[in-house]
Amino acid sequence: MHLDEKALEKFQNEEMNARKMTAFLEHIDNCDFCLEKMLEKEDAAPTISAPLYLKGEILSRAASPEIQAQKTLRTTSHKMQLFYLGVRTAVGVAAALVLLFTVSSQIDFTSVSLRIPLQTEASPPTQPVQKKDYLYDFSRGISDGLSYGSQKITDYLNDVSNKLLHGGK
Repeated sequence: MHLDEKALEKFQNEEMNARKMTAFLEHIDNCDFCLEKMLEKEDAAPTISAPLYLKGEILSRAASPEIQAQKTLRTTSHKMQLFYLGVRTAVGVAAALVLLFTVSSQIDFTSVSLRIPLQTEASPPTQPVQKKDYLYDFSRGISDGLSYGSQKITDYLNDVSNKLLHGGK
């Protein structure tokens, strides 16, 4: 048994109770003929356009102060976040540059030397430099220089933090 036109119209107009709607949907699920018939009727039905007053109502609501305030608040909040991110980045870069120039002027990087004995062409070396001693001296010089430099940086940062905590004393 297939569905009649009245049942399809009641379904489209949403005039069925829950029991009839369940039976209708179960039948449509099992019967391909009625499903095709319902889909054809659905396609043939005129499309419902929006009411004419809806556009004006939406535009007037969008122009209302409440909606405008929400939009402004959202835009301002986003702009403030971008501003704070920019300020934090600029302060970080400025602090890094200040530290770079103030600390680098206080650290003596010339303490790291190769310690290669200078030789002149006129006087041949009396004792050849051994490769093992040269590498040891070189690595020792780098180690001493890095240790000295890191100690200077630590002392400088301690001094700055003490001045900040104690009000410049």
